[in-house]
Formats: sequence, C-alpha cells, structure tokens
Amino acid sequence: MTTISTTARPAYVYDEGEDTWYPVGAQALAFVTTYVYTATASQTVFSGPDDNSLTLSYTTGAVKVFLNGVLLTPSQDYSASNGTSVTLGSGAAENDVLIVLASDTYEVADTYTQSATDSLINSLKSESMIIVNHGTNASYARPTGIGAAYWIGSAEPVNAEAYDMWWSV
Repeated sequence: MTTISTTARPAYVYDEGEDTWYPVGAQALAFVTTYVYTATASQTVFSGPDDNSLTLSYTTGAVKVFLNGVLLTPSQDYSASNGTSVTLGSGAAENDVLIVLASDTYEVADTYTQSATDSLINSLKSESMIIVNHGTNASYARPTGIGAAYWIGSAEPVNAEAYDMWWSV
C-alpha cells in the first residue's frame, strides 16, 4: 500500500490483515529518477552512468530532458526512444549540463471493479456507521454492531477493525 505524506490532519485506513494504519488521500503517485550528465564538446548521445553513477534507464515517452535548465522539446530537440540513451539534435557545448527526469512506471494492484465497489458500498450502507471521537485515548472501546468506525483523535486507535478510518487531529 502506498503511504502519502501530508502535514495537515492526515487520514488513515486500517488494514486488519496487517494490523497497520496506512495514510490515505487524493494524491497522484509519481516517482522520478533524476540523471545528470556533464557534456563534453559537441556531445550528442548521453547514456550509461551519469555524474552520480546512475545508469540511464527510462520508459519511452516518460522523460523530460533539460539542457542547462531549459526544457527541451521531444523530437525537435532530442530523441529518447530506446530506454537507455538520449540523443540531442545538435551537439552540446563542453560542460553543458543535461538533466533527464525519468518517471518510473508502476502497476496498480488489488483494485476493485466498479461492480465490486458498488457492492461493498451497498453492504456498508446496510450497516450503521459511527464517528468515534477518541481524543488522546488510543484504547478507546470500539462500538459494537457497526459496519465501520470513523475515528477522530490524536492517538492511533488500537481497537480498529476492517474498513475503519482514522483522522489524526
């Protein structure tokens, strides 16, 4: 599960199987690797290890290339089509700095279909839900006979069950 960094009132969801609270929120997943190369005179091809010993690797179409801080235009200023090299349309000057930002790819796992989500929501609707303001008492008793509890407090609740959520205040 992906954690989300936030500083203002984070929300968490409880994973009963792992007995762990995970932060949740509406934030896109984005992972970027930065490659930095210092050019030699008239250099057009950049590949292999960069100035920090990171070997260039990218997914075609998922890169941004900068020369001395200026964003270059794909196809017009450079080509990046094989996943391991970037070729400039014209040679760089000695000591020019080429930066390649490569967005990592990822697969979303364990997702629900629309039908499965509708079914889950409908099952939760049929059971009562409750907001539990537990303040700083992490051991506050979870109400019985409910579908989900929405905990509000500064302490991580220890009596949570599946589908419970916690807002840290």
